Amino acid sequence: MTQVTYTDGLADGSLVDMDGWGVIDFRGLPLNRVSGTLYRALKGAFGRAATLGAPAEECRRSFPDWTPADAVVPFWANLGELLAAYLRDASDDEEGPGSLFTTAPVAALGGRPLWVQPNGTGYTAFFPEDY
Repeated sequence: MTQVTYTDGLADGSLVDMDGWGVIDFRGLPLNRVSGTLYRALKGAFGRAATLGAPAEECRRSFPDWTPADAVVPFWANLGELLAAYLRDASDDEEGPGSLFTTAPVAALGGRPLWVQPNGTGYTAFFPEDY
């Protein structure tokens, strides 16, 4: 991420506070911020992903190319819970334990991996290009 303060990031939309969207626990601390780009991608992926437990024929009416692999969270989930599902297999990067966590590319988010980094009060999740 470009060096901006937390307040600047909130003001210009490059950071989103997850308080209203579902703060999750990540490695024992809150994942309380995401990049604006990731936030918009999560909102875009939510409808298709929030189909866990729904009848397949109903899902295909809304999303003709829907497959069971698209169903990640139930319809009553929030964006934080969707993010948690995508971060389930995040691993420590080689920069040092706890300094950067990465995922494999997430198809529902445009085939991009996610990165998670400590932010002083918890963690921030973002796409590598947001760094």
